[in-house]
Amino acid sequence: MSQAPLERYDFAASERVKRPLRQQLDIWSEKASEIFIQQWQTVSESEIKVSAKTIDAHSFVDIQESWENPCSGAEIGFRQNSVRGQLIIENQQLRVLLMDILKGDDTEDGHRDLTPIESSLASLIFELIAVSFSEGWQEQEPLEFDLKEFDSAPERNRLFAADKKVLICGLEIELNGRSAVMHLLVACNEMAALFGIDPMATPERKTGQRISPNMISKINIKLDAELGFARLDMTDLVGLSAGDIIILEQSVREPVAVRVNGEVLFHAWPGKQLNQQVLKIDSMVE
Repeated sequence: MSQAPLERYDFAASERVKRPLRQQLDIWSEKASEIFIQQWQTVSESEIKVSAKTIDAHSFVDIQESWENPCSGAEIGFRQNSVRGQLIIENQQLRVLLMDILKGDDTEDGHRDLTPIESSLASLIFELIAVSFSEGWQEQEPLEFDLKEFDSAPERNRLFAADKKVLICGLEIELNGRSAVMHLLVACNEMAALFGIDPMATPERKTGQRISPNMISKINIKLDAELGFARLDMTDLVGLSAGDIIILEQSVREPVAVRVNGEVLFHAWPGKQLNQQVLKIDSMVE
């Protein structure tokens, strides 16, 4: 098989957060992930997987503009509010957690505002996240925090100036075949001060330093599953409407092709697991 070109790694993005601060955040977030699993067991019997979200930093206005869907949030302060930040999560992802606690089935695919009952229960989830970061702190004593009231419109919050450089970390939660990301936003200079790090310091680089296998393992590679294709006359195409059926040139007795960077890597059978579509690998392409 011909070698497909590797997806370019955004080194500029990684440099938006200096290495000393990034390393401390990695340790803190990983520990908070472990504690959140324990916290979740106090409200639900479901098994979950929790991992640290990729760390990045942007101006606050750029972050706000990226919130295309309704979100929920809560302000949080550390060490007597000397360091202040926001916890943010999309409502659709928050409902994944809420429905697990309520033992319900959220069949809505669209984004919407939360109901009063959901908003009340959401405060509990924010509390569990805050406790996880508090107890995951690197020092012996938990990090003191102050969690504010639930905010149904965090995009209107004026905690940070528009051009303020804000750090984004958090926890990614996998539950019942679906995922939810709780973001923690804190000003970069305040977060650095929390760890006792000079935000302007540049780490000394060692010559011949090898790339950590752990860093490589976190690089995301996009997979595309090709269900099939069809050829239609233009007159047929413009006449299509909802409910019409298009026959694909793909036999149901043959697995579909899965591509990496445009090259077919393997063939797989489509299927379903819980509420997610899945692929079962049938064969690799040599």
